[in-house]
Amino acid sequence: MSMNNTSQKSTRRTGFTIVEMMVTIGVLVVVAAGVSAIFTSIGDTVSKGRKISELNRFASQVERVMREDLRT
Repeated sequence: MSMNNTSQKSTRRTGFTIVEMMVTIGVLVVVAAGVSAIFTSIGDTVSKGRKISELNRFASQVERVMREDLRT
């Protein structure tokens, strides 16, 4: 029996199983999708902020021109 136990120990391999690797890849895909959604949301917010800033700049120019026209 001791010889059988010794042969079993020598054939046992260490490392990750395919199931563990698939689970890890699945978790990484979910995390990557979440991060992608966050960056997309941030990009949309920045784009809206730039548009609002441009509108404010245009409104300021219109106001300045109207003030100058009303003074004369």
